[in-house]
Amino acid sequence: MKRVTRRRRRKKVFPVVSPSIFGEVEVGSILASSEEHLIGRRLEVQLSGLTNIPTHTFIKCRLRIVEVRDGVAYSEFDGMEYFREYIRALFMKGTSYVDVYRDVYIDDWGFRILTGVFTPRRINTARKRAIRRAVYNVFDKYIRKGRDLFIRDAVYGLIDTDIHKVSKKIYPIRWAGIIKIKRIK
Repeated sequence: MKRVTRRRRRKKVFPVVSPSIFGEVEVGSILASSEEHLIGRRLEVQLSGLTNIPTHTFIKCRLRIVEVRDGVAYSEFDGMEYFREYIRALFMKGTSYVDVYRDVYIDDWGFRILTGVFTPRRINTARKRAIRRAVYNVFDKYIRKGRDLFIRDAVYGLIDTDIHKVSKKIYPIRWAGIIKIKRIK
């Protein structure tokens, strides 16, 4: 009986650098056998690690590695999402939740956005539709502004304040904001 031996490649540690929107800081490291195996990999980090804002600890940000130069992996924004526990705490008996799904295409990048609006009391379907239309108009405004500005405003909560402003004109709002952003092909 022959003994089969496998040759194992030695793995190296590659530091991962965040996109220029977040200041190109080192966010972690990834183990890989070669640089080619890193391209396309995803990394999840807490948003507070990128922005140094303590209120962002309940948001996770997904980064995708797109390039490796001189042993350093460079990434780009791939999406963000609130922790499930945070969103679950917003649901209460006797209140309404308006979910707004929207696909937005900016500079040849597609984003699928889930927005949530929570009200203090139950509302009827006509008001829910009006809130959805108002949120659609907020996103249409950002299509013309550019990809980097959209990502920055979504991450730092400026779009959330716009959504809150337009929604509270229709009905009082308890919480409103972008719950999840996913990059689509």
